[in-house]
Amino acid sequence: MQDPHSQTLAPVHTVPTHLTTADTVVSLGTFSLSSRQLLWLLVGGSLCATLWTHTAMLVRWLPPLGAILHGGMVFFLAIGVLLLTFGQVQGRSLESWLLVIACYLARPKLLLWRRRPSRDAEKAAKEQLV
Repeated sequence: MQDPHSQTLAPVHTVPTHLTTADTVVSLGTFSLSSRQLLWLLVGGSLCATLWTHTAMLVRWLPPLGAILHGGMVFFLAIGVLLLTFGQVQGRSLESWLLVIACYLARPKLLLWRRRPSRDAEKAAKEQLV
């Protein structure tokens, strides 16, 4: 409590309320990208360009089917990158869901329960060893 007649004021501290909001790196009007989204777009775009140049031979080798495969692979990779960049399920990004799924699949599904031996059985086993 401050004295009302005092000339000095107590310092004011602002409490941050936007801690769960990602920082904006690129902003063009109403369109803005966070650093995570920019990284996904850069890496995904370079993967799409690499796939486009490496699968261009399919068009020459298999004329009708090669063109469909060539365009289809790049199209589905681009859609996957856009989903990972902008997609969310229940407020969480898709890469966090992929991490949850990978952790679930890595855990053992079969757990065996064994009864701990009683203290009398432990003592008897120790006495046998001696």
